[in-house]
Amino acid sequence: MKSWTTTWMTEGVFDDEYKQYHLMAWLQRLDKEFNAVKLYPALDKLVAHHQTLETVFNKFNELVQNDERTLKGLDFKTKRLIFEQTHQPSALSEHLVRLTAFALPLVQKKINEGNEVKAYVSSQLQLEPIGILPLYKNEGYLFLQNEQSTAISTYRFTLSMVELLDNHLNRLRLELIDKRDKRRFTTLAQFKHELTRRYKDLPNPAAFVLRSKFPFPEMETLLPLGQRLLLREVV
Repeated sequence: MKSWTTTWMTEGVFDDEYKQYHLMAWLQRLDKEFNAVKLYPALDKLVAHHQTLETVFNKFNELVQNDERTLKGLDFKTKRLIFEQTHQPSALSEHLVRLTAFALPLVQKKINEGNEVKAYVSSQLQLEPIGILPLYKNEGYLFLQNEQSTAISTYRFTLSMVELLDNHLNRLRLELIDKRDKRRFTTLAQFKHELTRRYKDLPNPAAFVLRSKFPFPEMETLLPLGQRLLLREVV
């Protein structure tokens, strides 16, 4: 499946103004996501597209700059060789260089805005263990609790290792197993004890609570950021 970046650059009308309009429309949609404090997958997509744009810009700019040239003379004042281009770069190469040069700073600016939202949300989060943590922390539970709500979401997490070439990557999988009103039990420690009775394959689970001061979107913001915080605790 083609990425948005590839489709934007290579399909449709090869007109700079037309392409710029579509880029701005796409960035405006992402702007609405950030204004709603919905960080993911918008922020990850922006970073991936910026990397693609940077790669395309460097490759095609190199083609344009290094097209066949003939030595014409020497500028003694600057001590530089003077070349004459004998073959013009293709219209497509020049088009892609212009597009990526226009897009890169705009995408980077939007990434910066997303990171500012991320930093603010992260400052309002706190990850805490529930009870004494066991030595085995590859499996357990994560509670999401918002201080302005009585709802609590419970996720079961599983840590696994993925081998990628010579690297070992840790992957944390989260599965929603319960949503309830916190008034239905006294403490999270009691709820953890209830889960050990329900899921007997985890008799002594690691358990954490991610507390947020404000009701941020769960799937697009709290859960991805909580997953990153939890991964640092259990690895």
